[in-house]
Amino acid sequence: MQRLSLFIIPALVAMCLFIVISNTERIANPPPQPPPQDVTAPRFDIHSAGIDTVIFNAEGGIDYTLQAVSQTRFSGDGDEEEGGEVPFVLLQQPVIKVYRGVASHWNIAARSGRIPQTERRVGILEMHDEVEITHDEMRVNGDSARLEYDEADSMKRRMVVLGSPVRYRREATAGGGRQASGSGDMLELYGDPDGVETLMRLTGNAVLRSPDTNLNCAALIYTVDTGLLREAVGPCTAVLSGNGP
Repeated sequence: MQRLSLFIIPALVAMCLFIVISNTERIANPPPQPPPQDVTAPRFDIHSAGIDTVIFNAEGGIDYTLQAVSQTRFSGDGDEEEGGEVPFVLLQQPVIKVYRGVASHWNIAARSGRIPQTERRVGILEMHDEVEITHDEMRVNGDSARLEYDEADSMKRRMVVLGSPVRYRREATAGGGRQASGSGDMLELYGDPDGVETLMRLTGNAVLRSPDTNLNCAALIYTVDTGLLREAVGPCTAVLSGNGP
């Protein structure tokens, strides 16, 4: 699979919602104790437990999987443009896996997820609490994540992770990838303008630590597959590990 496969996750989400929420007149696999409701909370109209969805590619291999302990659709209470709550799907302990060959290539997990169902062209998938993203030797941990995608333009897709701070770590690889770790207030994953690489941007007290350098900047941009620093946005301070603490 190509590196942009991460940003085609909305196809998996849409397929999962079609499979599980295609019939809005009944509740599939009702739980013994459905989510509590009160007069101030939006009403739910569908609840499904034990979500395990697999999407296959044209060659018969696995493209994506979405697993969750449960999925609940809330009907909302009005028009978003008028300040109302749009319908949304709530996922408990969602795990998204994007495959390359027979192995998972990207793994995204959190304690909960939320998919607003709007009519806008730009879609959103939110994940909250103990967010963890792994990609080969890379691991990202944060408090929340937001996947934004433009259905009409595959290049206008990105994932933003927030934390206090967001933490990033990459192990060294035999192919030349360097060991590095870092942190920042926000981490963004997006495609470069040429559509060749996935880039990662740390913003807000961005820190990079490698075997030879400690770098602190306003923002730092890496290439995901190699772990190499592509750009540093100042002001910056740097300390060579051989000459500093």
